[in-house]
Amino acid sequence: MQERRLSPKIAVDIRLITVSEGTGVAAVSGEAPNNKLDVLAKELAGKLREDMVVKGESIGVVSLRNRSGTNQGKIIADELADKIQGALIDTGWFDVKERIDLRAILDEEDLDTAGIVKNENVKKKLAGVKYIVIGGITVTDPQRP
Repeated sequence: MQERRLSPKIAVDIRLITVSEGTGVAAVSGEAPNNKLDVLAKELAGKLREDMVVKGESIGVVSLRNRSGTNQGKIIADELADKIQGALIDTGWFDVKERIDLRAILDEEDLDTAGIVKNENVKKKLAGVKYIVIGGITVTDPQRP
């Protein structure tokens, strides 16, 4: 009898922060099996839209942090960031900019601080963006106890 392989479970938390001050506007989280990333992305985008008061604000999605530290986690983090960006576009609520990869410049903790746009490289990448979506994922292997 062949053993059925379960899909890894993904836990994600994301925050919407202002670029100018680094202050948090919204925080949402969720989890789903790896094969349901589309559903998870739509759920997260919907929650962010509910927390926004002003329609049409410019928003960028920063590459998500891979908290699992595995190759699989990196692939899933990139895929989910793309899906969240697409889901944000689908809401029609945001002016979604190209996905922004700032990992080479700053780590996640630096993105949470008020001095986010003091770095000239970051300032260039975030030109015209009012809010950014940051966060991370954790991949849990359902085969392990």
